[in-house]
Amino acid sequence: PHEFDAALDLAKVLHMRRTVADLDPATRAAELEEATTAIPEGLASHSVAAQRLLGLATAACAEAWVVGDLQRHQELRLARRWVNAEGMFKHALLIHSRAVDLARQAVEQIAMRRSGSAGVTSLCKVVEAGDFDAIPEHNWLLSALALEPSRCAGDSGVWGRGPELVQTFAVDQAGKAALRGPLLEFGSCIAALAECWFRIASANMQRPDRRGMIAVGSQAAANEALETFEDAFEIFGSLQDAQCSLERTAEYADALKEYGRVVWYFFDEEDAQAVAHPLAKSLQLHEDLMGRCHPCTSAVRKLCTLG
Repeated sequence: PHEFDAALDLAKVLHMRRTVADLDPATRAAELEEATTAIPEGLASHSVAAQRLLGLATAACAEAWVVGDLQRHQELRLARRWVNAEGMFKHALLIHSRAVDLARQAVEQIAMRRSGSAGVTSLCKVVEAGDFDAIPEHNWLLSALALEPSRCAGDSGVWGRGPELVQTFAVDQAGKAALRGPLLEFGSCIAALAECWFRIASANMQRPDRRGMIAVGSQAAANEALETFEDAFEIFGSLQDAQCSLERTAEYADALKEYGRVVWYFFDEEDAQAVAHPLAKSLQLHEDLMGRCHPCTSAVRKLCTLG
């Protein structure tokens, strides 16, 4: 337990430095590689937070490899382990998919226990019939999106998500409180998966000449990122309750920031407001939650200025 806690703390520190610190190129490159091994996968396998951080670090390092931000000796070390950046990106997607699945299971387990104790009956039939008025007001409808692991379709090299599965649960006020933490982790994991797709798109756009990329175009990967972020926002918005809301959290604010980056890089030509709104909302949340001078707030403000 102590070894895992120390590894998780190191991963969090490296993630924060990568996100907000103004590092020189050599230090940044060294910490990118270190972050991919900060948590041994054997220790991370049963921890949602550890897998999410490991997936983010792996994707970030793979992007740096593609765009040439790593030192030559680092690239050689990574090549011995992964062969190329494609291998790293595929592994990052797999890690994120595992994290999403673990988080979803935690939500479902609590929701099923809570819905059972509330005496809810025939909820699925009500939902399937579209008769939402038949659900009592004290019940709460939770949509948990279960994402299948991203996979390569045959030999075509085309990557994409599996079909979405929607499950519904009705719980009381106490159930909402019990679900808040697992739902927050679930939404954060889906947002991290979306960020991985964004890094694939960004790397492909910056260096289309580099070999070893997943065989998917930058716009296709950006579309995947956008859709996956929208899935995450459904989870963040599922607790419509002032006491339990997930839309007043740092995790939601960070997801808005990354979503704004996707829109800014790939979708803002026709509508400038499409990128300005999520970034402005993220900035306001960061200021409210962390203060105007926090490094995370400053990083979002910089993005807003560039946008």
